[in-house]
Amino acid sequence: MARQAFAPDWSQGRDLITLLEQFAGTSNWDDRATLMAAYDRHNAAVRAAVPPHRLLEWKAAGGWAPICERLGLPIPDAPFPWRSRREQWR
Repeated sequence: MARQAFAPDWSQGRDLITLLEQFAGTSNWDDRATLMAAYDRHNAAVRAAVPPHRLLEWKAAGGWAPICERLGLPIPDAPFPWRSRREQWR
C-alpha cells in the first residue's frame, strides 16, 4: 500500500510514507532489513522506558490468556478474534 504513494497518479497523500520514514529513520524505508532494525530499536526503547512489572510482551499466538491474566480478568468464552493469519497472506 505504501509503495502506491510513489505512483505519479497517486492522490491520497503521503501520511503513510511520512510515518514509515519517521519510524525507519530514513527515506529508504522500503527494505526489510531497514524496517526490522527500526522495529528492534523501537522494542528496545519500549523495554528501556517501561518498568518490567508494567510491560506485557504479547504475541497474538498467545491468545486471550496473557492479556486477561495481566488485567485480572477472566478469559472470555469466545474464541480469540483472528482476522488474518500469516498462512492466509498472498
